[in-house]
Amino acid sequence: MRLTDGGTVIHNVGAWEQGRADAIKRNATIRRSREWLAADPKNARLSDWLNQRGEFSTKCACGRSTQEHQTPYGYQATEKCREIVHPAVRGMFKGGFGDMLLQMQFALDEWGSLTPRQTEIVANALARSESRVAEWAEKRAAEQAALANSQHIGVVGERREFTLTVDRVFSFENAYGVSYINICHDADNNVVVYKGSKGWERGETLRVKATVKEHSVRDDVAQTLIQRPTII
Repeated sequence: MRLTDGGTVIHNVGAWEQGRADAIKRNATIRRSREWLAADPKNARLSDWLNQRGEFSTKCACGRSTQEHQTPYGYQATEKCREIVHPAVRGMFKGGFGDMLLQMQFALDEWGSLTPRQTEIVANALARSESRVAEWAEKRAAEQAALANSQHIGVVGERREFTLTVDRVFSFENAYGVSYINICHDADNNVVVYKGSKGWERGETLRVKATVKEHSVRDDVAQTLIQRPTII
């Protein structure tokens, strides 16, 4: 037992001293964070990128935030729900910088700020990631241009053969398990989409027999939706 200067009786001296040390460290971290953020407006953006917050936070395809998915009955999702990670975050750990950036995340959380050298490293890594995003966007625009003349294939209800190259594959969880959206094109650059329990490999070419489920238009591109595909 110990008596403080203010006359308070401390029964557990060790716990009190640990709590006091934690409070001092926490206040110092807050002070360093404020100073680091005030030193350069760009530092707030670096912090958001490292911690995947703000403009770099993960969104949902349904338009709702993560918090809005939480209900008194638990996490509720729809068929449209799937996480959309910010493209600059997807490229964060590419190029051999994964371990280093994780150390930067830890340092920022532990100390509230980064050293000038650490700040420079993170800024350069973000610049590289955003440069890759720009390249991806340019490539995507070229792909969209190539698909501008996409036509609907077959007749709804018809079962026919398709030779498809897989462009992109998305996955999401629902009440029935994991579902996949496979976006493909044929030899004439007609867009064909299969949504179901099978996820194909991006870049592979498949010959399948499937039923034409629906003809639709998305982003001004004609799409043929298929179901029950069987690989030939």
